[in-house]
Amino acid sequence: MTLQRHPLSCTVLCYNEESNLEDCLKSVAWCDELIVVDSYSTDRTLDIAKQFTPHVFQHRFEGFAQQRLVSFSKASHEWILYIDADERLSPDLQTEIQQLLSQETIEADGYEMPRLNFYFGGAVRHGEVYPDYQLRLFRKSRFTMENLAVHESVKVTGVVKRLKHDIIHLTATDWQEYARKQDRYTTLEAEKKFKTAKPISPLAPTLRAISGFTKKFFLKKSILDGIAGVWYAYFHARDRYLLYTKMRMLQRDSQQQT
Repeated sequence: MTLQRHPLSCTVLCYNEESNLEDCLKSVAWCDELIVVDSYSTDRTLDIAKQFTPHVFQHRFEGFAQQRLVSFSKASHEWILYIDADERLSPDLQTEIQQLLSQETIEADGYEMPRLNFYFGGAVRHGEVYPDYQLRLFRKSRFTMENLAVHESVKVTGVVKRLKHDIIHLTATDWQEYARKQDRYTTLEAEKKFKTAKPISPLAPTLRAISGFTKKFFLKKSILDGIAGVWYAYFHARDRYLLYTKMRMLQRDSQQQT
């Protein structure tokens, strides 16, 4: 463990992440306190987590914001870092954070860091998905939580600055697994948005998918990222198609019930 002037708690959420969790926790094993909150995994996730920390908790999933708040409540230190199981800190980012926390005075209350997303082994640096800044390091006394349609957003009252080096995000490593995750997320988003959305026509899902692919692949140049850029644009298009299809179905069902 690296000795730091300002101790750091790191929190990780997980559910059935046996293929990702070990490398994730290795990248933050130097933190003063490592907290894992699991949503009752049925694979080896818990066993892997316990190899790295005694601070392993199980909590029934009640939404991303609530799950994240549970993990933050377990943190003993003022400075908190959080990442997901399919993320890991690059070696340069680990060093950058350690050097920051070794300073006598830290000027900011929160720090954003760029996130580099990988699709099936390839990095995507175009298509509006990089640098994809994420606020992941903050003072516990200065944060608030915003509950969004799918994930959550941590906000900081005070000064927010940016770090230079990347979080590595293994966005998609298995087609079927990522498609299932996308199905879950679009369902959550549709349920939250359909009531306030404008009426959705039968053609809207297809048109949104085509325009989404065109925008990311050609206009925003994910074509320059090779096969990874193709996958990124494809899954963005699929996301738009699923979201608008599900919102249209929910609008139709709601109208039939009134």
